Amino acid sequence: MMTTMTTMTTRTATMGLLLGIAATCITVSHDSFAAVPAANVSPAAQKQEVVARILEDGSGNNYWQSYLFDSAISFDIPADGWTALQTPSGITVASGLALSLGYYAKEQGLGDLEKIESANNNDRKANRPRVKAAVDGMKGKFSFSVRGQGVKYDSATTALFFRYLGFMGEFLGSRHWTPKGGSAAVTFVFSPTAKDASVSISPDNKTFTVTAPANDEPSEWDSKISKGLIRGGT
Repeated sequence: MMTTMTTMTTRTATMGLLLGIAATCITVSHDSFAAVPAANVSPAAQKQEVVARILEDGSGNNYWQSYLFDSAISFDIPADGWTALQTPSGITVASGLALSLGYYAKEQGLGDLEKIESANNNDRKANRPRVKAAVDGMKGKFSFSVRGQGVKYDSATTALFFRYLGFMGEFLGSRHWTPKGGSAAVTFVFSPTAKDASVSISPDNKTFTVTAPANDEPSEWDSKISKGLIRGGT
């Protein structure tokens, strides 16, 4: 019991830290972002840069986070969105999102990725094929997509984008939420036209679309998203 309580406390503290970072870390102008990928660089190449940075920031000891981000999380965002995501703050948010979804996978019985990677006396490199197989086995059971085209990712908009992503990760990773349909394809839409946060759910309770405005932060958006997702889960 004490071990369980310690694990829950650690997880809650980690989620709180990630939300705090997402809420406060973007305070500089867009011109000061260190990484500025060229507009003609493919989205796939831009994503691989984020994947590599996640692994680098973990000193190679978090392959499961980098591979989960690569395999289970998709992005449809413009070049300046990738610019924001490739900053140190963006890498923190991306890594935190993968960490949270790893907690979700463990909670849903899809695999304890950290345990798999650290098996056999923490032989992490040797365990990478097992991590890859576990993540690949999640296909059809869980996915997370981000859509944010038509948005200008200036400093304020990027900060809001990161707060939304931080919250989505926190909800899925620590709220013990289980989709009623048994699987979850979650899409977050960072919308240039939406006026408020909303959640739509497919009739089979397997597909969840969370929409939030990019140009204005609505009141109680986190509560609106939570209540919406809870409608389709237990």
